Order: sequence, then C-alpha cells, then structure tokens
Amino acid sequence: MKPCFQIVIPCRNEAERLPPFLEALACELAKSDLPATIQIVDDGSRPENLDTLSQAIAPIVSSHANVSPVHAYQPNRGKGFAIRTGWDLAPQATHLAFVDADGAIPAKEACRLLEAVALEPQARQLVFASRYAVPRSEVKRSRRRDIASRIFRLLLKVRYHPEILDTQCGFKIVPQAFYQEAKADFHQDRYGFDLELYVQARSLGYDIRELPISWQEVAGSNLNGRHALGLAISILFKRI
Repeated sequence: MKPCFQIVIPCRNEAERLPPFLEALACELAKSDLPATIQIVDDGSRPENLDTLSQAIAPIVSSHANVSPVHAYQPNRGKGFAIRTGWDLAPQATHLAFVDADGAIPAKEACRLLEAVALEPQARQLVFASRYAVPRSEVKRSRRRDIASRIFRLLLKVRYHPEILDTQCGFKIVPQAFYQEAKADFHQDRYGFDLELYVQARSLGYDIRELPISWQEVAGSNLNGRHALGLAISILFKRI
C-alpha cells in the first residue's frame, strides 16, 4: 500500500519563523506529489503570537489543500505532547512524521526523506534524520550549540549506548502501526520524546534507519536552560 503521511509541526510562539518554512514545505510537497498532509499544533503560545501566526498562515491554508488549520491548546505541554496530539488527529495515515518549526531542516530535505520512505516503505522501520550519518550533509551551528550537542551525545553514549548517531534531530518518520503499539507507553511530553521514540522502537523490535540531512541553526530557539538541564538529568539517570 502506498504510504500516506501526516506531518506534524509542533510550535510555540513561532509566528515569525514558521510561516516561511510552512509555505516552502507545502510547495515542495505539491511538487513531489507525495500523499501528505501538514498539521500545525500550537503548544500554548501567547494569545497575540497565536493570532499573528493564524493570520500569517491563512493564505497558505487556503491555497494548499494539504495544509490543515492550526490546532491549538492551552497551557504549554511540551514538544512531545504536541507531536502526539497531531498524530492522534490522523488515524488514516500510514506513516506519521514531525519536523521542527524553525526551518533548520530545509523543506527540500524533508521531502527527500519522505520520498525515500515512499519508495521503500518498511512496516517495521522508523526513519530518523541524522546530522552525523555518512555521507554527511552540511551542518551549520554556533560554537555554543555545537558544544551542548557534544555533551548530550556523550551522555547518551555513556548511559544508553545508542546504535544510531543522532537521536535528537528534529525530523522523524514512524509507521502508524508502531505509534499505536507504543502510544500507551509514551510519557515524555517535552524534549525527551525524541529519545523515547528510540527506546520504544528498540524495545518493540523495530528497526531504525538513519538518513543524512542538511541542517542549519536558526536563531530564536525555544529550548530554555531549565528544559535542557531537565533533559540532561533524565539522560544521566536513565529516566527515559
């Protein structure tokens, strides 16, 4: 059966960065003829930011049938909760995906990975975009973020011994069957959800395929120090 994708874009206070990325992604999907819909899930944005976002993307929603209106809720619950909320809105999709709202992963790159899955769909395989897989694609980030990434990868290596190089890149594609099998055991509502996907996939016997992707840091990250520290502690004490 030909894959049908639901792509969730979790966001919070992204009225500036999300609209241009959304338009680019909608256009790329239209050109590719991939059977995919895009669902934005607003994770407790400030009311004025949500209003600005809704107004900015209204022309995109009206001109692209594959883009659904924003699904919003209060209060802020976290990236993982937003992704699962969006996935629950698409029981008809064969594959579920999410991509970060900042545009760090170009729309063309996201479509390239979706096309790879469409060409070779595997019922028991998750696809993780990777900034470190070989052959490596171009990755641009600040020195500060590079140091933080190295620390997280070291913690992960020591505590979880992952068989992949990048658990945290903000683009993943999973079979609907996997999500339905694992959803009751998801507990990470924030940034630990990426690692939890990996842990659940391995525990249920699913394969994980890493595909290299180009990535460029975009200013304005919503990852604050408190959440980053919480994730680091969860990794250190293997709470995920």
